[in-house]
Amino acid sequence: GRLGQEEEVEKEEEEFYGRFTELEESEKQRKRAEREHYSPKDTELLTARWRSYSVVGRLPHSSVGRRSVSLADLRSELAMIELAASEGRNPPIALYNDALHRCLRAALDGMGMPAVEHALQVLQLMQVAGVAANHNTFRFILDACLAVGTSDKPTKDRQALRWGLTIVENMCDLHVLPPLVTVNQLLKSFLLEDQNPDTAFERALGVVEGMLAAGLEPDLYTYNALVSGCSLHEASAIPNALRVLELMRLSHVEPDLVTYNALIHACAKSAAFTGSAAVEQAERVLALMHASGRFKPNIISYNAVMQTCGRAALAPAETSADWIDKMLAVKERMQADRVVPDVRSYTTLIVGISKGLARIAEEGRACRRSEYSTKMVSHARRWIRLPRATAPP
Repeated sequence: GRLGQEEEVEKEEEEFYGRFTELEESEKQRKRAEREHYSPKDTELLTARWRSYSVVGRLPHSSVGRRSVSLADLRSELAMIELAASEGRNPPIALYNDALHRCLRAALDGMGMPAVEHALQVLQLMQVAGVAANHNTFRFILDACLAVGTSDKPTKDRQALRWGLTIVENMCDLHVLPPLVTVNQLLKSFLLEDQNPDTAFERALGVVEGMLAAGLEPDLYTYNALVSGCSLHEASAIPNALRVLELMRLSHVEPDLVTYNALIHACAKSAAFTGSAAVEQAERVLALMHASGRFKPNIISYNAVMQTCGRAALAPAETSADWIDKMLAVKERMQADRVVPDVRSYTTLIVGISKGLARIAEEGRACRRSEYSTKMVSHARRWIRLPRATAPP
């Protein structure tokens, strides 16, 4: 008797809480529909969509237990939106963003360019319907472009990065602030992946200038991405980096340690072409870092300056011995500033001296070859004594 009564009470409680949960969920859907101005048919459609997601274990904005989005899924999504528009109903922005989010998921799953193409088709349908895009709309599209352009799968396509930058330019024309984190990643990946560094830099710089013209403020990471991309083209690395620094000055953005180190790397890349000019610029940057009072040159800074000196020894009309001496002097200054040389420091010295000796031999001069050879062997021995965990592969 008592056991049966307890079971009935538990059953009644389960039914009560079940009805309460159902009413609570219904009220949430009603408020959501009012907030988004859904029509009754749209609300019914969304409710059915959420239930279907729940059945297959594929909740939106969640990667737990979901299955991959197929090309057929994206096509059916487009067909549904086109059907709603043909019936004279104006789908809410939530439906468009849901479709764009599925395109992003497909891009992350490795679908490739079809995912980006479908995302752009959804954006075009929004424009035809007169639906204003919001922050999430552009974020999903840009993330999809970035996922396809930087994928480690065979479906990787650099064209997606170019399309992503075009979307950013369109956002600037509309005076809509693009998500800076995504834009910075797009710029950095575009500069690294493009086959023509000169045109890639001009395109990336044009995007940043367009943001400024539209009253949108790029942040420090945006400019650091540009400066880092300058070093990809050896001949024009320094002029391009100085253009970015001037743009930072006009925008009242203060360079940081990463900015200065990237500028010295640009000097190192162009040193084989410009020789002493690159070394002078690297020394000037090092002096600016000391004078700023906010930060001191670190091991990366000094290694880049030594690399600049070593590469300058290979430049035409330069005396190799002078730049080998300069490189050794930078190493002494580094130790005087209490910066401990690492594996890369000694590797830079060994490679720089060896290339300088080869250049001296080609010139038919015996200038201090034995002295430099002794120093190279000394640095090699120090490199060998370093902990194996820090040795390069």
